[in-house]
Amino acid sequence: MTHQRRTAAFTLFEVALSLGLVAFGVVSVLMLLPAGLKAQQMSRFQILAAAKAEEMVEAFVAAPNGNPALDTEGMTLYDVALAHRAETWDLESRLSSHRFGLMPMPVELARRLDSDGDEIKDILDQGGYVYYSQPLASTNTEEQGQATAPPNEAQRLIIGISGFAQQNCMHSLQLKNWPYHTPMPSPPLHTFHMADLWLPQRDYTQSSYWNYNVWPWPDYEYQSGPDWRNKVECWCMPWETAPGNGDPDIQKVYDWPDENNVHCGYFPYACGRLWDWPSGDHVFNATQLVPPSQPGQPVSAAALLGDYPSRPGVLRYVAATLWYAQRKGFGPSDLSSVRDPHRPFTDADERNRWKEVQAFRFLAHAATCLTSWYSYSAPSEDDDLQRGVRIPVVNLAGLPSPSDMRITHELITYYHERATWLVNQFASSYPYDWAVPRPLNRVTMMDYPLLQSDIFTPPLPEGLPANPLYGADWNRFIGRPVDDHPHNWRVLSPEPIRNVGVSQTYPASPIFPTMRDSGYEPTSQFGDISHFNLTEPFEAAERCRQIVMWAVDWQSYEDFETLPSAPVDASKYPIAGPRSGWHENNDKPVTSIVHSFDARMVDLEFRDEQMWTYRNPEKTISFWTSDPKKHKVCDPRTLPTGTDVTDYMVLNDNGTGDWTNEYPDKGPSDEARKVFNGLYGADRNFNHKLDRGPVPQSVRMRATTITRLNFYDPRVQAILR
Repeated sequence: MTHQRRTAAFTLFEVALSLGLVAFGVVSVLMLLPAGLKAQQMSRFQILAAAKAEEMVEAFVAAPNGNPALDTEGMTLYDVALAHRAETWDLESRLSSHRFGLMPMPVELARRLDSDGDEIKDILDQGGYVYYSQPLASTNTEEQGQATAPPNEAQRLIIGISGFAQQNCMHSLQLKNWPYHTPMPSPPLHTFHMADLWLPQRDYTQSSYWNYNVWPWPDYEYQSGPDWRNKVECWCMPWETAPGNGDPDIQKVYDWPDENNVHCGYFPYACGRLWDWPSGDHVFNATQLVPPSQPGQPVSAAALLGDYPSRPGVLRYVAATLWYAQRKGFGPSDLSSVRDPHRPFTDADERNRWKEVQAFRFLAHAATCLTSWYSYSAPSEDDDLQRGVRIPVVNLAGLPSPSDMRITHELITYYHERATWLVNQFASSYPYDWAVPRPLNRVTMMDYPLLQSDIFTPPLPEGLPANPLYGADWNRFIGRPVDDHPHNWRVLSPEPIRNVGVSQTYPASPIFPTMRDSGYEPTSQFGDISHFNLTEPFEAAERCRQIVMWAVDWQSYEDFETLPSAPVDASKYPIAGPRSGWHENNDKPVTSIVHSFDARMVDLEFRDEQMWTYRNPEKTISFWTSDPKKHKVCDPRTLPTGTDVTDYMVLNDNGTGDWTNEYPDKGPSDEARKVFNGLYGADRNFNHKLDRGPVPQSVRMRATTITRLNFYDPRVQAILR
């Protein structure tokens, strides 16, 4: 039987159909590749954005609020920057700094970027900025200590802050950087003060004595000559005894001559000076290092005058504090027996409770000093701390101190416990009574008053009376032109401040803290108390802002490094407070040598490690025109592409070694102003070369939204997450 073989194959139609299906699949896969790459890139940017946002928030809550190199007290509210934009507690204000690496993008470049809903344009139109990350990956890394930065993809992220910031509290009063802290118990607070115009006039009369002294020693080159004491730079100024603080009795605790011209109080006991009063003139001689008298030996004349710590000196110091306590209503019956140190305040009137705090504070410190001179038990001596140390009577300003007082070890312990309990209770209960410095050994949040600006009351200086220190000549003493009248919002606190006193820096400049329940006092630096709202309830939405991040290759523009920096807020320039010349006329304050405003612009040292929110945020990477190493002067924007610009970058100094001119962005000159404002551009990718991208200025770019993150906008400086 014969079988016929059959042959079979795909028809041309079937082959074509198969090829079509394969082609469709390949094309589909190829079409998915860009979407996959884009999704991968988006995921990478989202990871970078999340990491950057976390870094920003951590830096924000941990950012130091203090700038130690800056002046924090002035004679007027606008003399220092405590209430200016640079010090506000807003995320972009705190982090827009060369220390934290959030740098404003040049505004001209930012306006070339399109975004969903024109959000970037809206932020710019409202006065905000769009920011980019510093060239290095980590916040607060010092560029000048690093090699050339590698390509950083995170720089393609740009950042905007959406939503309006709330009005923040002021972290300190510009007229007085309260609170002042001191270890408790303690003597009257005394500080170093420049020998300048702002010290009150000395008074050597016994009825109203007030003085300040060179301490501990005059400068060596000034120890000869009749007027050496007027040429030293610093004085020991007893701030707490200043007339403007309102308690003249404290001067007796610090230093006061008795009826025999023997000085009593803390200063003659602790300082080591001789005092001489020939013909009523005040002269203090060079220190005489006389060996102290030993127990059982005669007391030297030098010890009686208080030229070094001694037994007679400490007894007069204790007597002066007993005199003060008696003046505040606490006599021998209150101080000669041990009582419960934790009992409530003696005075029912809250306005007078500071008196008991001060009385026990000074007495506890002076009595504790007795333990350096007397043993607990010394049968061979007349006095010891077990039986009691007899305190002599001293006459100060015509009034005697308590008599028949014997201080024992048990009383010293009681005074100390009572003093610490009183001052801690007072500091915690009365944050708006500034009669007593706060205890350094127990700092709490209650030491810091809540203050805010009154933006609904006419600003100063309208209505403020002339400062009696310099009459009507207001502007000359703050270094401003006569026709320059800067304004500043008045200050608010939740309740009127009692015993506001004067500042340590300007102890002769008065503060006018009057506040009304409705309306305001025109002659006060404080506003309408009804406008205070820091403690008012609020809705969560009122404190919610957003961090918005986009991705865009903005460094492809041809002028991304030659464009000037975004406008720098004037408050970011660290200017000194008012300055004057030295004392040069026989203890009388100078009245004519006052630093100009230009001089104040160079009177502070620019310290990168201390100025957290000041200077141009792009300062470290910005350009300037001088090359100090090669002595060239050239506008870096005119250099060829690829030129090494290391020597034209500001970084941290210009190598001169002169701190007064150490930084090219410091001072009133036109060149310094241009460098401060970043007019010459910046090495924004930190490769130490001048780069120009391929994209012309006329081309617009699309910024892709990467993420949105809500965050809490605080009004009070606090660490919140």
